[in-house]
Amino acid sequence: MFESDPHNPVVADDNLDEIFLPLSPYLGAPADLQAPLTEDIRADVAIIGGGWTGLSAALALRQQGAHVVLLDQAFCGYGASGRSGGHLVGPGKESRRFFARGGTEAGREYARYITRIVDIAAQQIKDLGIDCDYIASGNLYGATHTAMLEPLRAYTKAASDAGFEMHFLDAPACRERGIPAAWIGGAFIPAGGSLHPGKYVGGMRRAALAAGVAVYEGTTVTRIDEGRPAVLHSATGGSVAADAVIVAAGAFTPATLGRFDSSMAAFRIGAFETAPLDGAQIEALGWPGREGLISMHNVIEAYRVTAHNTIVSNTKRIFVEYGNRLTTTYQGRIFEPMVAAFRERFPALRELPIANCWGGWCALTPDMLPRVGVTGRDRNIYFGFGFNGHGVAPSAAIGQALAKAIQGIDDPNWTFLTSRRQWRWPPEPLRWLGASSYIGWMQWQDDRLDRAIRNGQTSHSEF
Repeated sequence: MFESDPHNPVVADDNLDEIFLPLSPYLGAPADLQAPLTEDIRADVAIIGGGWTGLSAALALRQQGAHVVLLDQAFCGYGASGRSGGHLVGPGKESRRFFARGGTEAGREYARYITRIVDIAAQQIKDLGIDCDYIASGNLYGATHTAMLEPLRAYTKAASDAGFEMHFLDAPACRERGIPAAWIGGAFIPAGGSLHPGKYVGGMRRAALAAGVAVYEGTTVTRIDEGRPAVLHSATGGSVAADAVIVAAGAFTPATLGRFDSSMAAFRIGAFETAPLDGAQIEALGWPGREGLISMHNVIEAYRVTAHNTIVSNTKRIFVEYGNRLTTTYQGRIFEPMVAAFRERFPALRELPIANCWGGWCALTPDMLPRVGVTGRDRNIYFGFGFNGHGVAPSAAIGQALAKAIQGIDDPNWTFLTSRRQWRWPPEPLRWLGASSYIGWMQWQDDRLDRAIRNGQTSHSEF
């Protein structure tokens, strides 16, 4: 449980359940919502899932002249893509493992991968002319306690040894950049930045429709009959026979298709947005570079300033449910600690109202890397999912890699991910017990560190 300092209590944010949104403030049902699939049709490629991954694959395939059908259970962006915190950054939690290998070939290969995925996403935004408030500000993996500083120094050096551009900033350097005072140092990554997720996925949807992708929304795929062609059956009565299928439905896949449940554990994640800051608050805040701020907790805290001067935060708390069930209701155990942490990191904004909060589901893979590959009796069912809450960067690259794989074209991102050992989750109840225990241990460690920050304890021996 997240604890508040009784001598300096945070604002009583007791209305979070009332401002909870069923989707997110970034996206709603489009005005040109496409009709559901109600007839039997034929395609070269059928794609399940209209998020960044599925849309990227569809666009890449259309460039090669393929007849592409894309199916989404609600509308494009309804899943994780429309609910994201909006940080475009390459390294995820797996980077600590890879960078521990420093200048080895494994470390260098990983560094090339995370460099490529950010470049591909930024290039896609540029090529499609999408106005998604993208700011190439970079991101700071920051320290909020002195115990984080030495690990961050080592992390930065190991990343540099692997050939990835990252710079350690000490406290004076952070103050010089105007980064909020709660961050006392960190690893700054110049590549990437932040964006408006809804505008990004909405721009891709428009591009896909303009390119001739046949999009069917309000269409849940319930079954895939393997074969050549494979046949996708929908809950709305129609079907698609396709030479190749791409599964890009993320954490929804096990619940809707009954597939890939050993490859992922669906986890719930949350985000919130503040009311707009006024001029005095913006001046007091500083933060002129608008770098994305990501804490080096086990379960990160992430913050960014939007184009309309609000602050968006996400993560801090996550959980998994038994059997990959997808809970959609308000969860105080996620949102209350998130907002309390924000109040502590930004004391000058303790009275700033929280405008809204929302949640979504991400796919947690055992090795924290995206899962891509091909399966099926005829080896024509391709899949790409499992971004572990860091999907802004890899989704475009994975979508394009899936399109190339179908066409028999080599892709370095496909090669990097498929050359790794494909770890699996155990069956229930071991999956839920294992994932829940691991998440609980990480959050317990984070809570100890947060208590030390509040109590002014600066050394490991004090907590």
